[in-house]
Amino acid sequence: ESCIMIRFIDMKHMLHKFFLPILCMGVILSIAVLGVAADVRAADLAFSPTQKTVAVGDIFPVDVLLNTLGVPIIGIDLYFLRFDPQMLEVVDADLSVQGVQISPGTLMPLTVYNNVNNTAGTVAFSQVVLPGGVFSNTASQLVASIQFRALRSGKAVVSLDAEPGSTKDSNVTSLAI
Repeated sequence: ESCIMIRFIDMKHMLHKFFLPILCMGVILSIAVLGVAADVRAADLAFSPTQKTVAVGDIFPVDVLLNTLGVPIIGIDLYFLRFDPQMLEVVDADLSVQGVQISPGTLMPLTVYNNVNNTAGTVAFSQVVLPGGVFSNTASQLVASIQFRALRSGKAVVSLDAEPGSTKDSNVTSLAI
């Protein structure tokens, strides 16, 4: 038996960082839950589930969820979603398209980028609204779903690159930006 940490970061309150220990056995997927700045207010970008125990070889879903908290947005970028490629691999969601992709949700009609690099352990994904449109919601809804395969025993972490004020990482983009 060992212990892992799940790191929660709320970008609206960057000084509030904390760690939550959980027990793990077999392969544990520990997923960071992030809030990504979208305006003066913030949108909530999260993973579901936030933790999962699976056996080697199991394929299991991890959903990326978005709640704009009522703020109108025009797009979302996951750049990069990171995972340990020694522990996990993404199972291709669309065999008819070259490369490996995740399953896009239907929140925004245009998926402009969807690429998985299983060697590097990265996912790059972007969705936008139609020109002139906006999207907002007040409850968590599906942005994308990722099917992971557990490759070996141990612990794995899935996270999003997100730096407050940066536009070169994972972002929820509002009209005000």
